[in-house]
Amino acid sequence: MPQQHATPAPAIPVTPPAGNRSRHAVYLLFRLLAVCTLLYLAGTCLQGCAPRTPQGQESGLPSSDVPRADPGYVQWLSRQSMLSESQRLADIVSGSALQWRKGGLRPAPAALLREADTWLTVRPESVLGKSSEPLFGVLADRRVWQALQKLGIRGMLPAPVHVTGGLWGYDLTAVRGDDIIQYGFADACGTQEHFLHLLRMANAHGAVLGTMLTPAATGMGPDFFLAARGKPGYAGIYCMIDLPRDSWKLLPAVQSEWQGTFPDEAAVTALRGKGLLPPPLAAARTGNPLRWAVTGEVRGIDGELRRWAYLAHEVPTRPVLNWTDPSAAARRIMSGSVIRQTGELGTALAGLTLQPFSGAVIDENDQRGPAAPLLDAARTLAAENRRYGGWSLLTDTMQLPLLTALLDSGPDMAVDMYTPPMAAHALLTGNAQALRLSLDMLRTAGIDHRRLMHPVMWGHGIDYTLAHLAPPPYGPEPVVQWQGSRIRASAVQRHIMDQLRAAVDEPVLHRATAGRVYCTTPAGIAAQSLGLKDQRTGLRAITPEIIRGTLLLASWNALLPGGFMLDGRDLAGAMPLPAASLPEEDVEQHPELLGRGAYALGSGYDSVMISRQGLPAARTLHDSLPAQMLHDGSYGSAMAAVLSARRRLGVPLAELVDTPAVSGSGTAATVLALPPDNVRAAPRWLLVCANFSRKPQHERFTLRLPPAVIETAKDILPADGAFAPAAAPTQEPQRTPPGLQNGRLSIRLQPWEIRALLLEAAPAPAR
Repeated sequence: MPQQHATPAPAIPVTPPAGNRSRHAVYLLFRLLAVCTLLYLAGTCLQGCAPRTPQGQESGLPSSDVPRADPGYVQWLSRQSMLSESQRLADIVSGSALQWRKGGLRPAPAALLREADTWLTVRPESVLGKSSEPLFGVLADRRVWQALQKLGIRGMLPAPVHVTGGLWGYDLTAVRGDDIIQYGFADACGTQEHFLHLLRMANAHGAVLGTMLTPAATGMGPDFFLAARGKPGYAGIYCMIDLPRDSWKLLPAVQSEWQGTFPDEAAVTALRGKGLLPPPLAAARTGNPLRWAVTGEVRGIDGELRRWAYLAHEVPTRPVLNWTDPSAAARRIMSGSVIRQTGELGTALAGLTLQPFSGAVIDENDQRGPAAPLLDAARTLAAENRRYGGWSLLTDTMQLPLLTALLDSGPDMAVDMYTPPMAAHALLTGNAQALRLSLDMLRTAGIDHRRLMHPVMWGHGIDYTLAHLAPPPYGPEPVVQWQGSRIRASAVQRHIMDQLRAAVDEPVLHRATAGRVYCTTPAGIAAQSLGLKDQRTGLRAITPEIIRGTLLLASWNALLPGGFMLDGRDLAGAMPLPAASLPEEDVEQHPELLGRGAYALGSGYDSVMISRQGLPAARTLHDSLPAQMLHDGSYGSAMAAVLSARRRLGVPLAELVDTPAVSGSGTAATVLALPPDNVRAAPRWLLVCANFSRKPQHERFTLRLPPAVIETAKDILPADGAFAPAAAPTQEPQRTPPGLQNGRLSIRLQPWEIRALLLEAAPAPAR
């Protein structure tokens, strides 16, 4: 290399002498190589901090051309994974007194109901706020909490609030969905500090918070990618099988390594014939939508190409955790979720989604076999959650015998997936036969309503899964009473679906159906029942009647024993989104979005037309919640009157003792045995009767409450104001007092009216 001179370099290039040209060329080559080497080293050093997207994931290259994953990328994935974080969380508990403070073995539903019997649920993508304001900040509005306290809300369940969906490359942007892939909160929801601020605001107003735990079927996040990459310690997280290369010819072709797909039945059968896949699973009998999916050719960290078969729930992007794997990796992930949310953050209620575990075992004609992993997971997680001072809520749709077994020693409570959908169906169709049948079947199955949380509507519409009518995995199909005859449950299912098709136009029903769910909102149900075709015309004229219908639906669920759940869209009076407000592709692939239009709980968001996660604002019928609580004729004030009566009479801890026969097809009734009154020692009951039809109804009851003699029957709900909004027509007949004579009670019900009568027995004579 030539000597460097002290004199400054010339301003313009100088051609070297002919004799030095070869040495000068070598010099330039060395400089070029040095620069390239420095750039390469700099890129390698920065991989862990700002890594590039791994090659091949979005390049469109055939999977066989995908190079080995960058070490920096694998390290980054490991830091993001739940399995790695679960070890840190376990270290907090292990060797400490935390796990010994409470027994946690038996469910404690009564304690939960005394702490928080009425809850508000919200979905993050449906809440309007300022673009720079996270969800937790929007929900921590002091004026909103003051209004919620007046309303009677004692708990809030925002969900899902964790990172969900899939992790592609280094993109951590949460997508809409429920498939949790990380313990951390989604960017749109906020940070841990934001959440703790919301928790303090709730506690200051006499309320607690709840969140959802990691579900049994996650999204395709860091843990799945590391398992597919063959990283040691991760293989047992999911129900995955490494397929040998000579079987790949049986698998479907895919565009990329991470594109999961379902092989056809012929391929599954062939793989079973080779002993690579197990015999048919019990999921086929239980109705659980579990299927074997396969990946593309994934380059492992050892350089080997693999194709994996894995169990997926409903769609290929929802892999199922392997609860029974000897590595206990899945257990550690779900346990870490409990420690994180109940132990570290102090949430009072943890939602459990465990249904994918049901049927994830080989079908051996064993009635307990399909439920064994599910029962073990439910009991283990519920007990651990109680150990740290929290309660657990099962959020799955289960057949009644399985729900009974789960509630025996598992979750403290379960979401009622049986009567609320049929109450919504009754409002939609004007026919309450399916609702009465659901009530009777829950009583026959021995399910105590005090173990159930009754939402006005769970999810994004009316769920017609009808699990209580589904045939059991083993044994004969149930026979039930329907329209005066004993018929098979499957026939009743067909009758209910016929009622739905008669109430909703086929094009509308087809466009707004996702699986077994008719996607809408409570306000949309009432509007549909009233014959509304277009929200742009005619909505204003029928708004008072829509509000009346939604109040009926909410009040019916609130006057059942157990917990009660309002949703943010109930308080806003949100209508379903018109199909034209979403891209046609979104409506076709995700019709559930029609029931998730955005709304505002607080004031000051009139100009915000889209949520942070891209959902357009829905048409709403009510003012902001703080404004509602200032006016007697509002929805919020009406619900406050219902919830006040609910608490005053002790409805959450009452016992449902009868579902008396009624004459009208649109009427349903319940009788509750109320807890003892400290002032009056005589027994008390509550008769709740609702007319879901659009015709007046006169009902007569023979009260079967021996040996007590009913002395008085009085309405506990206001005749007007609470159930006749200020804008309602004034020509409605005045409420007729109930008639009580010789143990027979008669009441008159106007269209879409609910009446709750307090029945009091004569005091026992003094001795």
